[in-house]
Amino acid sequence: EYIEAEALFNHSITEANDPNIKSEATIWLARVCNETKNYNESFRLINELEITVDFPKVLKSMYYTTLADLFVKQKRYSEAIDPLSKSIELISGKMNRCRLSYLLAQLYEETGDGAKATYYYHEVIKMNPPYDIEFNARINIAGVFDINSGDDQKIRKDLDKMLKNPKNKDFQDQIYFALGN
Repeated sequence: EYIEAEALFNHSITEANDPNIKSEATIWLARVCNETKNYNESFRLINELEITVDFPKVLKSMYYTTLADLFVKQKRYSEAIDPLSKSIELISGKMNRCRLSYLLAQLYEETGDGAKATYYYHEVIKMNPPYDIEFNARINIAGVFDINSGDDQKIRKDLDKMLKNPKNKDFQDQIYFALGN
């Protein structure tokens, strides 16, 4: 219900007395613009916000994730990396940090930086995420592996170990595909 949300956020921006409420409403309005593909308006809203030292940490994190989302939706992956990295430093909650780190790994993978993608996939695994996220991170590590700069035996060993795990019985095709690659 983006039209209703947009009206509510516009009302909050014009009527609120608290600058933090206005800032949060502006960020949410930019998110609505991202979802409705109104990228120019989203970028304008984001650029109008002044991120100061006393800006609340939660709002800074929302600001940076919204900016990263804008770039991702426009397939400007390399530009999304910096705001997403800043958001990871600010965001609270293990699952949120895990989710954003996984996304950052995917962005590095998309931009061709396999070393940084591998680093962030390993960071995700260290966070002890739900099994499906860990599984996909391990598979993606194999996908970004550079045979000229790494130890392929370790990856083979990890993938073989995954094949033996009964939890992965339904996903053996993905593991064999990663091994083949």
